[in-house]
Amino acid sequence: MRYVIIAGPQSSGKTTAVNYLSTFYMGKVIVHREINPLLLYPKTARLGSIAATGEMQNKIMRADLRRLKMVTNESKTHLAETDVFHLVYILLYLGEEAYKRAFQEYKEALTNFRTTVIFINTKPEVSFARRKEEYAKRVVAEVIRQEIPLENQPDFTIKMLAVYQKRITDLYPLWLRVFNELNFCEAKIKVENNGLSEAGFVKQVQKIFAALV
Repeated sequence: MRYVIIAGPQSSGKTTAVNYLSTFYMGKVIVHREINPLLLYPKTARLGSIAATGEMQNKIMRADLRRLKMVTNESKTHLAETDVFHLVYILLYLGEEAYKRAFQEYKEALTNFRTTVIFINTKPEVSFARRKEEYAKRVVAEVIRQEIPLENQPDFTIKMLAVYQKRITDLYPLWLRVFNELNFCEAKIKVENNGLSEAGFVKQVQKIFAALV
């Protein structure tokens, strides 16, 4: 069974790629969307990854593994977003030992699949630039929720955006580490997406994916 995982840092283009491929290959692929904090914790995760906890990330990983173990259709290619790369967040929030245990669980869950990883490599500064507007909207909502005085809002905004930028920077080497350590995959392909247009990016991903289905 062919199981293709598309993953990458924040705003790397993984959701764009999955959306495009799921439409282009409609009826030929089974799509597994990313399970993320906003899906399981819509209120407490309103600030995104900077508000996540180890407990939340463990629950997300457990949900992802349960779904993975239920995959049975062998006649179609499966297309998953993030998937095994939840290990990035386990490593960040729960540490090395939890990461090693979770790595083994994913390895066992994927052992009977022909697993291919398409990793979208995007530098932290590019990720942040692409995501900055969305982060700013979250900060505005938080300003309103906390009823922060007008005179304190500029400093609060600067501080929060710096937290987002640091999180992206801290996560980047972990994305690369997980990609490099996935030794049980049939194939691992890295796509650079730092200066490509969206059209050029999806064309490159589609060319790779076409060779797999």
